[in-house]
Amino acid sequence: LGELETERLKQEQQLSGIAQNKEVKKTKLIESMLAHIAGIKSYAADTDNTTLYEQVNYTKSELEKSRDSVLLDKSKVIRDAANANLANLGNYAITAATIQQLVQRIAEYEAAIPAPGAAKTVTKEATARIGAIIKKLRPHLKKKLDNNVEVYKGSEFYGAYKNARIIKD
Repeated sequence: LGELETERLKQEQQLSGIAQNKEVKKTKLIESMLAHIAGIKSYAADTDNTTLYEQVNYTKSELEKSRDSVLLDKSKVIRDAANANLANLGNYAITAATIQQLVQRIAEYEAAIPAPGAAKTVTKEATARIGAIIKKLRPHLKKKLDNNVEVYKGSEFYGAYKNARIIKD
């Protein structure tokens, strides 16, 4: 029964907190990306560098709607553009420290991406194991518990127990 309880606890773990954590990391990443985009675009506009401007020309809405892997790719394009032009971006509020923060947020988001799926897998596996444990325990219920309950035949408990043992599909 201890094994059953262990699997039941795994099955009941809260998945919403894991997904919310991922969303918080996504929001922070997008905030950092947008700050870098603004600085890089301003620099590109000031220097008539349309290639650089278009390279990082993402909107907040576009970033928010991006799939996880695509958002990561876009964040790395922004990181690379900021690093390549770091010497010229100081006046645009982009420094080695802000780029490092962007790098950190990329890493945090990348690590959070598989978490909700992995948690669902743990829950699914626990559910399957519960079925196997119950199947293994059925003979013990029939042999021991069902026979022991016969002592209470005629009582309210006995009726409730027998009703609970009826399997409904």
